[in-house]
Amino acid sequence: MVKILQVLGWLELFGGIVGSVWIWVVFGTKLDMYRVAREVNPVGLAIGMAVLLQGALGCVLSLVVASMAESMSSTAKDVSKVREHLTSLK
Repeated sequence: MVKILQVLGWLELFGGIVGSVWIWVVFGTKLDMYRVAREVNPVGLAIGMAVLLQGALGCVLSLVVASMAESMSSTAKDVSKVREHLTSLK
């Protein structure tokens, strides 16, 4: 379960980077009909930045949850070992 969360976190980051670059390339500029030139599209840049931020935060969240799950699993194993030891002393 922990490995799945870690892989999903890294895939989220990769998808966010690829998606934001694609949005910046496709929607980052717009064609001006009068000057026959391309100019910066602030909405496209903002959406690309939002997708990049979403990917980074999704990655961080997944990795933190995976770390917490791993820590809780090892703590539960340690508690069961202590419980077994205490019951064997009786």
